Amino acid sequence: MSFIAVLFMAQTMLQQPKPPVNAMSVMTTPIVTKTETVHRHAPQTTTAKKPTPAPKVPQKKAPQGRKIRVVATAYDTSPAENGGYTISATGHKLRRGIIAVDPRVIPLGSIVHIPGYGEGWAVDTGGKIRGSRIDLCNPSRSWCNRFGRRKVEVTIVGYKSPFKSKRKK
Repeated sequence: MSFIAVLFMAQTMLQQPKPPVNAMSVMTTPIVTKTETVHRHAPQTTTAKKPTPAPKVPQKKAPQGRKIRVVATAYDTSPAENGGYTISATGHKLRRGIIAVDPRVIPLGSIVHIPGYGEGWAVDTGGKIRGSRIDLCNPSRSWCNRFGRRKVEVTIVGYKSPFKSKRKK
């Protein structure tokens, strides 16, 4: 074996990661060496390929805030289901993201994270919404029927005033 081949083998052995050493592994771990043929006219420079790291997947952080266990139901935006109204108790047009709450439990204006729904804004009160119950607005009646009634743990993540300003801009 030529001197260059010995140097190449020594270099590759130094680049290999070493296993952790403890009293038992010294006796039981076999030594594996990597042998390669080196051609006389091949270029002597080698580039070690580093393994490509796995792409980082952004982890969604759990919402921070006060957590409350509630019973959630859903309602659609049709006037027939809302006593003839198409606006919320605070004057906002009914749409996805509006939730009805009991203001004694969840203050009006609270921004709430609901699992299976997303972010909701507490700007409505319902006739049957008392205590730890919430009602989620969604324009699709079929979605509301599929949602049904669920026990969920909601998180109050912020506040935005629910009352519209009468000040002219």
